[in-house]
Amino acid sequence: MEHRHETRIQALNLPARRRLSVTRLCDLIGRDRSRSIIVIPTHINLDGIWLSTRDGVDCIAIESRLSPVHQHGVVLHQLAHVICDHKETQVINLEAIKLP
Repeated sequence: MEHRHETRIQALNLPARRRLSVTRLCDLIGRDRSRSIIVIPTHINLDGIWLSTRDGVDCIAIESRLSPVHQHGVVLHQLAHVICDHKETQVINLEAIKLP
């Protein structure tokens, strides 16, 4: 399993030996998947969640009251779900989430 994940990360062709912002990483992963990835800070009472829409957009909602470092970690965690091609399951009523 570890080899499969390494292969997926290498396939992203990330720039070597350069700093990479979370925003740029979202852009690169989105380009690879032919889907937009947007990060939405909001009050959700959990650290973060990845929402995949039918119209080609992946939304990563993050708790806006977290510190910036913690927010980056949450986004990276959610991106790992995207990179690993985890399948979504509806565990909440999406109509109950109010995103800005």
